[in-house]
Amino acid sequence: MEREPEHWKGREVARLLALVEAERRYYQEIVAGIPVGLLIVSSDLAVISSNREIRRILGFRPGEPAVQSVESLFPPEVADTVRSVLQSGAPGSVSMRSGEPERALTIHVQRIRNWEDDPQPEALLTVETAIAAGIGVPPPGDGPVPAAEVLDSLDAIVWAVEVPSMRFLYVNEKAQDLLGYPVEKWLRSATFWSDRIHLTDRNWVLNAYRRSIANWSRLNCEFRAVSSHDRPVWLRESARMLQDPQGRARHLIGVAVDVTRRHMLDGQTAQSQRVEAANALARRVAEEITNQVTVISGYSEQLLSAMGPSNPLGFDLRAIQTATAKLETLAAQLSSAQPRLTWPGTVLDLMELLRPLDEGSSLELEWKLFPSPVHVRVDPQWMSHFLALFVKKAKQNRAGRLKIECAPMEIEEVVTPSSSALACGDYAMVTFTDDGETMSCESREALFDSILPSRELEDLGPGLAKAYSFVRQWGGNISVLANLPKGNVIQIYLPVAVGPDPGGLNVSE
Repeated sequence: MEREPEHWKGREVARLLALVEAERRYYQEIVAGIPVGLLIVSSDLAVISSNREIRRILGFRPGEPAVQSVESLFPPEVADTVRSVLQSGAPGSVSMRSGEPERALTIHVQRIRNWEDDPQPEALLTVETAIAAGIGVPPPGDGPVPAAEVLDSLDAIVWAVEVPSMRFLYVNEKAQDLLGYPVEKWLRSATFWSDRIHLTDRNWVLNAYRRSIANWSRLNCEFRAVSSHDRPVWLRESARMLQDPQGRARHLIGVAVDVTRRHMLDGQTAQSQRVEAANALARRVAEEITNQVTVISGYSEQLLSAMGPSNPLGFDLRAIQTATAKLETLAAQLSSAQPRLTWPGTVLDLMELLRPLDEGSSLELEWKLFPSPVHVRVDPQWMSHFLALFVKKAKQNRAGRLKIECAPMEIEEVVTPSSSALACGDYAMVTFTDDGETMSCESREALFDSILPSRELEDLGPGLAKAYSFVRQWGGNISVLANLPKGNVIQIYLPVAVGPDPGGLNVSE
């Protein structure tokens, strides 16, 4: 569905840019991705709004008011071009040099009509820069950059809905990239604004929007979205109200950014901290038990020596010895809660370890593997064993279908806090998605518990705990998610290695 850029109301573009600027923490990549300076100019040549790039180009100092007129910012020929464009409606361009060192500026001007066809038009100025000594000035005939093209270049969903119907009036092309649904579905469906919110979060999100609209307050929220590719997507959304000339609520505009990666890293970090804290506690308890067992054993031997073979007091010495042996076993189990690797492993193609999982499996397997090799450094025997355990876990969940995916993935530094379980870099991600019974939150948290596995994990618990420990020592991580509304998702992350090794290395516990 074609959307002409001049149908985008100038003041709404200005407020949208202000919204993006206000959400600097979450949208700094978006702001940085706008390649040109932007100015929204009224019919009397007053600057309504400006973005960060144009402030940098024009040398505004932090905190300095940016609302000025075109005449005070540029030479007279720029103001003449803006007047001509506002009067004729035909786009125009002007080139000039400004600043120190001298830079070439190319200013493209186009008229923008309001949503309600206000007779007083506005102008969008896009300002491109180049160092005059090194880069030539593009000829004026290249034409202006349409507002829609600028919005489509943002790495975020930009939308506008009508109030109170909450029907989409505009959405940029990034919406299809993030959620998979074509733009036409967003615009044609009368209920898609609420349908895009996952049922688990829908009620509280809609109630939050109702309060925001009633109070004319800006809303910031994070929720799970419904995607066409059946993958969980978390969105951070900011929205605010726009009013018509009579002061009534007319439109709601918003920006939604994909924060799934951040949620994934936060969850993995919390899980790794919990497991590592539990293992540290286990080792301390094991040490204390060992000390007490040593004391008890010493007293038992002294008691036996003092009483002699007759045992006049009738002590059940066998029971004491049995209890002591059980404590020694428990201490050994706790002290080995986190087995250690002797060698890092072998560099190999992870896909070669995944393909044998199809042999003899009673599950219906769906494969989605990366076409090229993905090299990781692991022990092949242990890794094959761990992968088979995750298939067995899907069977234990009463699954009938299991989808196995493998592909490289990059974790950018901008979403990776210093305390994250995964550092920034390139990873191979293996995903097991089953359609079985969804594990409870408690079961997911206990899945890698190596201390005292739950009864439902008696046959898998020790192996899964070892899998988690080894993957962490290989520099990766494992996360377990609920695949709403039914099923489970297990994701294994392993650092991508440079290439294959000529020989293998052994791994010991």
